[in-house]
Amino acid sequence: MSNQETDNKEAVSKVSEMVKNDAPHWSSVSGIHTFDSASSIDFGGKNLEAGKFSGENLENANFSVANLEKVDFSGCNLKGVDFSGANMSEANLSGADLTGAILSGTVLKNANFTGAVLKGVKLDEADIEGAVLLDISID
Repeated sequence: MSNQETDNKEAVSKVSEMVKNDAPHWSSVSGIHTFDSASSIDFGGKNLEAGKFSGENLENANFSVANLEKVDFSGCNLKGVDFSGANMSEANLSGADLTGAILSGTVLKNANFTGAVLKGVKLDEADIEGAVLLDISID
C-alpha cells in the first residue's frame, strides 16, 4: 500500500470517527487528503457547522439533512453529492463542481456559488434567497 493510500485511509478513519462522535469543532478537519471513497462516508443529519472541506474530493458523499451552515466547500469536487434538505446558509461553494448534485429542499440563503459548476443540479424547492451566483457554469 502506498503512503498516499495509507494517508487517505487514516483521514477517512479520522473523519468517520469525528462524525460518529458529532465533533463540534470541524475546523480541525481542514487539510485532510482527498477522500477516495467519500461515497461510503455518510454525513447525513450531522452538525458540521463552520467545517472546512476546501479542495476536497467528496464525490457522491451524503450530506442530506445535515447542518452545513458556513461550511467551506470552496474548490471541492461535489459531483453527485446529496445535499437534500440540508441547511447550507452562508456556505462557501465558490469554484466547486456540483455537477449532478441534489440540492432539493436545501436552504442556501446567502451561499456563495461564485465560479461554481452547476450542471444538472436539482434545485427544486431550494431556498436560494441572497445566494451569490456570479460566473457560474450551468451548461
